[in-house]
Amino acid sequence: MIEILHKTTGEVLYRIQADSLEHAPLAGSQLQEANLVGINLAYANLAGADLRDADLTNAVLTHVNFMDAGLAHACFTGADLSGADLTGAIVHHADFTGANLSHVTMRYTKLMGANLSNADLSFADLSLADLRATFDHANLTHADLRGANLTGASCIGANMQAVNFTNATTMSIRLTGANLEGSIDSRGQRYKGALQRRAPVKQKQAWWQFWKK
Repeated sequence: MIEILHKTTGEVLYRIQADSLEHAPLAGSQLQEANLVGINLAYANLAGADLRDADLTNAVLTHVNFMDAGLAHACFTGADLSGADLTGAIVHHADFTGANLSHVTMRYTKLMGANLSNADLSFADLSLADLRATFDHANLTHADLRGANLTGASCIGANMQAVNFTNATTMSIRLTGANLEGSIDSRGQRYKGALQRRAPVKQKQAWWQFWKK
């Protein structure tokens, strides 16, 4: 028997008859403000789960299915999410400082206000995501940012070699000290010293404006 507890009250949020939470079937589970510090959830199914304000510091989350999950304000500091799928997840203001997000899938993910400083996002698929977030000193080498919204994003000192920004919105992005060698700008052209900023299209509503907050 494994119990998942509330991080402050100690209340039992979820019980499961198992010896491990690896591959656990937790889709749609209510784990708001859960204490999941250091837990091993590798390959678990948390699609559609509510993990708002949960503490997953240093957790093992490799290849976890977080599709359409609620992860706003959750703490993933130092966690290993390599290969995880966060497609369509709502991750506003979550903290991924120092997390391993290599090869993660974050298509259409809402990351507004999230902190991904010093995170490893190498080879991540962030296409069509809302990336109005902080990526200072993060590793984004070979990341796919096609069609993403990076308006006002902070990428100070980030390693962005071979990143694909095609059709991304990059107005007011902060790139001081960022390495853009080999990247493709928002117009689909090879980087030549300054990232070409692509302004938002004013004639139509952007896709993220239709999403629930």
